[in-house]
Amino acid sequence: MDECAHDVRTAVDGILEDQAIQVVVDCRFPGVMVPDSFRNCISLKLNFSYLFRPRDLSTDDDGIHETLSYGGMPFRTFVPWCAILACRGLKSGQGEMFLSHLSLEMGEMVFESIFRANLTAGEKMKPEPKRRGSLRVVH
Repeated sequence: MDECAHDVRTAVDGILEDQAIQVVVDCRFPGVMVPDSFRNCISLKLNFSYLFRPRDLSTDDDGIHETLSYGGMPFRTFVPWCAILACRGLKSGQGEMFLSHLSLEMGEMVFESIFRANLTAGEKMKPEPKRRGSLRVVH
């Protein structure tokens, strides 16, 4: 297992110990198994849980496996570790982004998507206060 896969698996397994997890997946990554209508999606959000029926969630050195429902239709889903761009616990909201295999454009999009999902209804983003610049002489 390469370092990318190890870091993602550690984060995902840690979250799954006590809650459901949402992962953001680049479905174009080789080996991802999702319905054909999602194959070209660059940031598909999937929820995994040991409590979903059928109870067939498993993780191994290759990735995460579970039968998920897409529009009410079950589909045996597989996501390789390095196809996961970000993850967060659905109960705690805490998670991680995996920058090592994320393009700058995707990183900004995923961060904004996750951040927006964590805002509560009626909460607005506040602009940072303007700071006065300062200069320092370096010899």
